[in-house]
Amino acid sequence: MSQNLPYANCIPSNDGLVVNDAGAALMLVTIAAGFKLKRGTVLGQILASTPSANKFAGQYVPCVATATDGSQVPTAILAEDVDTSTTGTNWEKAKYAYRSGSFNSALVVFDPSWTLSAITAALVSSNITL
Repeated sequence: MSQNLPYANCIPSNDGLVVNDAGAALMLVTIAAGFKLKRGTVLGQILASTPSANKFAGQYVPCVATATDGSQVPTAILAEDVDTSTTGTNWEKAKYAYRSGSFNSALVVFDPSWTLSAITAALVSSNITL
């Protein structure tokens, strides 16, 4: 589900993460279970998974450069904090993420498998600039 949503309606804009509100487009994503993530985390989408984990396909997780399930491609930046680490039957949560825009690289959170220059270059294909 990808759509332009009113930025000011749901996401704080005064923390400096977003450099230019005009170019920031939001989409609703499903964050996979097992994570406690901060606003500004770079996300990738799981596209392929093992047969025993097919239920994770389409969900978003922190982007790790060495992943092999599709989530190694950075496609979004989390717009709000989320905690899916609680155990239960339905851990996944729908949250907003930016699918495009300009962001402050000092406030973007990314996995140590990436360097700033590498994640910056990889995000360009998703219309995201740091």
